[in-house]
Amino acid sequence: MTTSAGREGIYRRLSTRMWGDAKFTRLSPIVPSGQSLWIYLLIGPHTGPIPGVFVSGRAAMAEALGWPSEAFDKAFAEIFAEGLVEVDQRVRLWFVPKAIHHNMPANPNVVKSWRTAWSLLPECELRDRIAEHIGAALQEGNEQATPWLVALESVTGKP
Repeated sequence: MTTSAGREGIYRRLSTRMWGDAKFTRLSPIVPSGQSLWIYLLIGPHTGPIPGVFVSGRAAMAEALGWPSEAFDKAFAEIFAEGLVEVDQRVRLWFVPKAIHHNMPANPNVVKSWRTAWSLLPECELRDRIAEHIGAALQEGNEQATPWLVALESVTGKP
């Protein structure tokens, strides 16, 4: 599979465990801003195996960051206005569309491993759009995308 490293730059791996590391938690906290919220949405402790897809409450994330809810809402408004995040607040499903581009699955087996996580996502229109977006991302720049798409269909039930 062709990676997007050439187009997007050099990648680094980060562990979500850092959010609970004693030394990290003793550091001065990140200040409320659109940039810091976007980074948190990409690599926060609420994230799971499907890049950019998770279920979480807005208040829970504000509390985890130590931000007043008004500051969280202001940062959220910034990233929402830029189209960097979608959310179905009714079912608390969040989607960071660019996340898949920053963490492309290495092979179809990685996609298949998303099955349990996908089954736990609430059924809604946003979940359907997520399946479409991930399918398009897997095809982008990949002349041999069929195995990835077959794996994704086996996970989402969507061709």
